[in-house]
Amino acid sequence: MNLTEKFAVLRPVFALSFETMFEILILIVVLLLVFGAGKVRSAGSDLGAAVRGFRKGLKTPEPPHPPGVPDAEFPEVVAERERRSGKPGA
Repeated sequence: MNLTEKFAVLRPVFALSFETMFEILILIVVLLLVFGAGKVRSAGSDLGAAVRGFRKGLKTPEPPHPPGVPDAEFPEVVAERERRSGKPGA
């Protein structure tokens, strides 16, 4: 019989032990020492802006492209088409 299973204390999954919180605190201190408070703050705000932009991109779909209007083209493609057809603007 495994005594560890019998006497194990069940904790919620999200609960952090003291050792884990202490390790996270050490990581935060090392990050602050290596990069400085300004870099860490700007990285956090950049990450937040990226997440907000991603969420905004998921929420608002692009309007459908009208079928009669051509999509944007490269000038080289337009020039090649004009050269082949012999008509400008075709």
